[in-house]
Amino acid sequence: MVYLMLSRKYKMVYIHIPRTAGTSMSYALKDFSSDFECPVKNQHLDYKEYKKILFTKYEEDIKDYYVFTIIRNPWERVISHFIWHTIGTSAKEFNQIKNMVGNSNDLFFKQRGRSLAKAKIDTFDAYIKSMNNFYTPLEIKTQFDYLISDEGDIKINQIIKFENLMGGMHDLENKMGIKFNFPHIHRTEHEHYSKYFQNDEVYIKNFMELFKKDVEYFNYPYQNGVYNGQ
Repeated sequence: MVYLMLSRKYKMVYIHIPRTAGTSMSYALKDFSSDFECPVKNQHLDYKEYKKILFTKYEEDIKDYYVFTIIRNPWERVISHFIWHTIGTSAKEFNQIKNMVGNSNDLFFKQRGRSLAKAKIDTFDAYIKSMNNFYTPLEIKTQFDYLISDEGDIKINQIIKFENLMGGMHDLENKMGIKFNFPHIHRTEHEHYSKYFQNDEVYIKNFMELFKKDVEYFNYPYQNGVYNGQ
């Protein structure tokens, strides 16, 4: 499994925010990150954690790296989490993951095991009302908090929006001078998020308590609409 998306040769860092096509990106980058060994088995490191590791392990400054990420409409992202945790996680898939990681102490394995244990929460009503208890620390973390620097601002070189994923990937390829093989892995199919939230004040309030920073900073106000799902 690819845990880290960092290349010292190409001087690039990818910050993998959960449910933003990050698994696909990790596969796309796996041929370019073999020159980096991370002491932490966690594919979801934030900006400050990458900065610390680069400095303490290699005495390098993250300012010398091209740092990029993918962000997603936070309303859509929570629906993707819901689908992934309930409908999208079968016993067969769980066994495949277990065989792949090969270690029951692995962080990824623990997260998926917790998801299965909570699979009885199979309606959006139950899910949205229990997110504080159901989400892992990595998932409840806002996209904004993954990207913020020690100075309290965002210093990312490129933020690719999920809704313009391939366009952003093309720009990244041109910038780095390399070609990525980008599959779309762990894709979830669902309707527009408003079909789940149903303009329900309680649902929206619970959501905003967790992800207000993402809604406001990245400008994703609640909207009704039509969505094909990814």
